[in-house]
Amino acid sequence: MELYGNQELAVAHLSQRLSIVLFDLGNFKWHNDTFGNFASDEVLNAVSDVLSSARRSMNLVARFSGDEFLVVLSDTLREGARQCAGLVPEGVAYHPFGGSAGITLSAGVGAFYEETDSSKELIRAADEDMCRSKAEKSSK
Repeated sequence: MELYGNQELAVAHLSQRLSIVLFDLGNFKWHNDTFGNFASDEVLNAVSDVLSSARRSMNLVARFSGDEFLVVLSDTLREGARQCAGLVPEGVAYHPFGGSAGITLSAGVGAFYEETDSSKELIRAADEDMCRSKAEKSSK
């Protein structure tokens, strides 16, 4: 996210409207161990397709690490990012390679200036939000 993110952060310094959503795939390791790399690549491609179709043209969608994806939402405050995060799991559940594979999706949101003013802090805030969300789901 550094190169693109730095450009977006520079714009956000003016508008103060930038959020990110960090998505984490649940059951991905089990899926990979059970069905192999080829099937898991199809799941990653399916999630990428869902994220890409759900984004606006000004947003960035990127695979962040092993089974995590990062969406940069320019000109978006926290609530808008939460709405985006809420729509994506349903798209994955209904995708032929998503829901049938037992893959789930957790999300965390980081908002520029609400928690941070650097890309690393923004990602850290989204990761912490995602961990809180996972803990809340598991306690229900």
